[in-house]
Amino acid sequence: MRIVTWNCCRGPVSGKLPVLAALSLSVTVIPECPEPVDTNSMLWFGNNPRQGIAVAASGPYRISPAETRDVPPYAFPVQVTGPTSFLLLAIWSQRNPDFRYVRAVIRAVEIYRDLIVSQPTVIAGDFNSNTIWDYKRQPTQNHSGLVQQLTSLGLVSAYHHFFGEAQGAESDQRFASAVIPENHITWTTASFRKRGPQRFARSK
Repeated sequence: MRIVTWNCCRGPVSGKLPVLAALSLSVTVIPECPEPVDTNSMLWFGNNPRQGIAVAASGPYRISPAETRDVPPYAFPVQVTGPTSFLLLAIWSQRNPDFRYVRAVIRAVEIYRDLIVSQPTVIAGDFNSNTIWDYKRQPTQNHSGLVQQLTSLGLVSAYHHFFGEAQGAESDQRFASAVIPENHITWTTASFRKRGPQRFARSK
């Protein structure tokens, strides 16, 4: 299985999807994606047709919207079915006046907690968050607080687990890895910008 998240930084999506197709991906999360003309091949979420979140699947994998709840923008649950079925929480955190960036993700995880613990889960997208900005927020409302929250739910950062790197010390800030480990629960923290998506490591 290959999972990628790529912040495509707006612009027509028609010219960007072929780049992703070349990676032979199973599931793709694309923050800042305009609403595509053809939504038969993917799901799209958002309030602004010029910027939202797209989720696509290929090969033996299929996607469908899961139960949507009132959460800060944006976190959308998607049910993925295939050889390995799981819940996907697609993330694009924003500057919300009540829940800025990482606080929005923390709140979304709280609200969707029952779904997350009920089945294998992947949380992927643009978190707009990193440990280097911890000092700006209270300990339970910063990136390290999010990491602790996800760890308590049995989730691990696929990038940091795979590459053995510490939070805030990423060697390539464009690169994230979504590897489904043995417990089939993972999350990703990095997003791709400007230089395009990179190939992810594959699970066994």
